[in-house]
Amino acid sequence: EGEVVLLLHQSGSSPPLEWFFSPIRVVLLLRQSGSSPPSGWFFSSIRVVLLLHQSGSSPPSEWFFSPIRVVLLLRQSGSSPPSGWFFSSIRVVLLLHQSGSSPPLEWFFSSVRVVLLLHQGGSSPPSEWFFSSIRVVLLLLSLSAL
Repeated sequence: EGEVVLLLHQSGSSPPLEWFFSPIRVVLLLRQSGSSPPSGWFFSSIRVVLLLHQSGSSPPSEWFFSPIRVVLLLRQSGSSPPSGWFFSSIRVVLLLHQSGSSPPLEWFFSSVRVVLLLHQGGSSPPSEWFFSSIRVVLLLLSLSAL
């Protein structure tokens, strides 16, 4: 089964939808092999991202951080990545910052860690993040008082 997926990957072909989306096993097989699906597979639908989310699994770093599109897809779907994805690196926060986009409230305020990561990185959130809630202001004020 894993060989079929890898052969399709190497040939530049993608499996029919009924193969690819019916189980999450294809995605997990590619993950275990250290391979990532071609852009035509991975970004053709947000369903792959949501399947990984629901399974409690996160894509390898070369999938997740290579474009900001995965983060933006999750944002558009109203879903947030599991904490293991979002807080494992400041890179997601910085990517959103650089794109001029802000994470939905349920991502941003779910933990003080996002604010602390930005603070430690010497960066401040754009105004639309910063003023969206008094919580960020209070957190930054408490940090500056230390």
